[in-house]
Amino acid sequence: MSEGLQFLVIGDWGRGGTLEQIETADQMAKQSPDFIISTGDNFYDEGVESLDDPHWRDSYENIYHHSSLQVPWYISVGNHDYGGSIRAQIDYSLISSRWNLPAHYYSFRQYLNQEEVLFLVTDTSPFIQEYYEAGKSAIIEQNKYRQLDWLKSELALSSAKWKIVVGHHPAYSSSPFHGNADELIDAFVPLFKQYQVDLYLSGHEHDLQLHKPLGNTYHLVSGAGSEVRETGSYGITQFSASCNGFALININDDILTIRFLDKKGTTLYQEKVMKEAVTLGN
Repeated sequence: MSEGLQFLVIGDWGRGGTLEQIETADQMAKQSPDFIISTGDNFYDEGVESLDDPHWRDSYENIYHHSSLQVPWYISVGNHDYGGSIRAQIDYSLISSRWNLPAHYYSFRQYLNQEEVLFLVTDTSPFIQEYYEAGKSAIIEQNKYRQLDWLKSELALSSAKWKIVVGHHPAYSSSPFHGNADELIDAFVPLFKQYQVDLYLSGHEHDLQLHKPLGNTYHLVSGAGSEVRETGSYGITQFSASCNGFALININDDILTIRFLDKKGTTLYQEKVMKEAVTLGN
């Protein structure tokens, strides 16, 4: 274990070991994380059908087999996961010692020197209008207003020193493939500002990005677990790269350090977030 609290962020990964998934997993294993966060699209192209789906073996267990990756994985749901059974992914939590997906959205907490770090894992697909227009019934059935009330309540009641929200879709994205999600900018970003969320973790874009819009929240994209696509940059972009990789985050007292690493273990970018600076800025 590292000094402080250390975790990995990986998204858009489950492709049976192809498209550099294995090489990326091997580098993840060298970081010795305390836990891992998946930003969704866990299995391509259409999720898993059941607890017996071969994807569990071919795209997860046999790929992330290293002893250092036998730590808790906190899972979020992506739009491709809706192509299969979300219930199967939830139920896998009951038979796996490391897979954690108790519901479509949920919270968990970590502690550092008796200070709480709050994680709120959301299901962003119900907020994206294009899925309604496409008639994605499994997504349409979800109550986004109830989820938004839950998110607001959790943030309002929290006295955690650090607040981190996880979702599949980025609010801000410099990729030409999807770009900004205006629905999340409208629904999530005002809550992030009001309740001083430090970090929003997402995937969906098959690249690595970090953005710092107005306010105290950093927006991180880690969706390069297997297939990668072209990315870009615009005014609020701190970093972007089109390559396989993941994010490594360390929290130590008043400093949160974000590092992006590629499939060879090379550090592509590093950013330090100072808690005192964030607090004084509001």
